[in-house]
Amino acid sequence: MNSDDQFYRKWYLTRYRGKKKYILKTGTLHGAVFFAVLTLFASFIDYGSITAEYFTSGAVINYAIFFAVIAPVYGWSAARSSWFRNEQRFDDLEKIRDVKDH
Repeated sequence: MNSDDQFYRKWYLTRYRGKKKYILKTGTLHGAVFFAVLTLFASFIDYGSITAEYFTSGAVINYAIFFAVIAPVYGWSAARSSWFRNEQRFDDLEKIRDVKDH
């Protein structure tokens, strides 16, 4: 079984479960990772490394609040984009399957 067949089967099941569930699950994952990375990256900007002072300062709260607003927007956008790309690939694979069947 090649990667296209694996993708087709996996995406068929994902589509069956629904777009809302996919976007919520994938968006949450992308947003959480984005939030964590930005929060840690802010430590490097302020202190040059990840330090205990950063996590005990008020700056971490300010950054966390700011990134908590941005991260869900990024997560939702990334999930919608991923859904769209996967749908295009799935449709292309279905067209290829239809040509092979006839």
